Amino acid sequence: SKCAHLRYLPSKMFRLTALEQLELVGASALVNPPWEVIDQGFDAVFAFLKRLYDCECSDSFDCSHVGLYWPPLALAEIQKQLNEKQGEYIGMPQLHHLDLSHNFIKELPSYMKVLTNLRSLKLDYNRLEVLPSFFSLFTRLGVISVNHNRIKTFCPEMNNLLSIRSIIANNNKIDHIFDGVARLSTLLELSLNNNDIGLIPDVVLVLSELRHLRLGSNRIRKIPPTITKMVA
Repeated sequence: SKCAHLRYLPSKMFRLTALEQLELVGASALVNPPWEVIDQGFDAVFAFLKRLYDCECSDSFDCSHVGLYWPPLALAEIQKQLNEKQGEYIGMPQLHHLDLSHNFIKELPSYMKVLTNLRSLKLDYNRLEVLPSFFSLFTRLGVISVNHNRIKTFCPEMNNLLSIRSIIANNNKIDHIFDGVARLSTLLELSLNNNDIGLIPDVVLVLSELRHLRLGSNRIRKIPPTITKMVA
């Protein structure tokens, strides 16, 4: 098949507004757009390519409400065109803001570890149960939002998020605040409403920059008296 080695549709294809048919028979190697987007039809493909083009012209990639089961491989391979040889995963070094919210993602794959310049990451309304250890590489990340997932605990490697300002993880299954939070000296906001947390640990007392601590609708029955020692 002539399409057998086709891996990428170039993002600029979204400009072909008069196109009435796009045939991809035999394009089994195609990874961009993802097949779950292709299966949604012609309009979904071109809408995705438009988002990818906007990303290539900026520092943001909006992949929300796309119906993804995996983050797109385009995150790991930048500016691939039809006539280019496939190289190593070199990532999107210019990418600062990534929105993968409102999809069906259960796991974050290892190829995302190249996104070391991320400043904000939105993963709300997915099906995540764990956050991967390669988060330790996201030392420039300032905001992470994982509302409405199935997360039970944070990975220990999150204590390396030394630029983090906001951790927003409402409506999950988190049962404790991880000890490594004590290292997050830049943290301004910790929002863990509607989880399974049973107590407020003393480690939060060292967060001298913390301005917003949200723990509503958990299993906390007692506020520790030491909480008054937190620096306002």
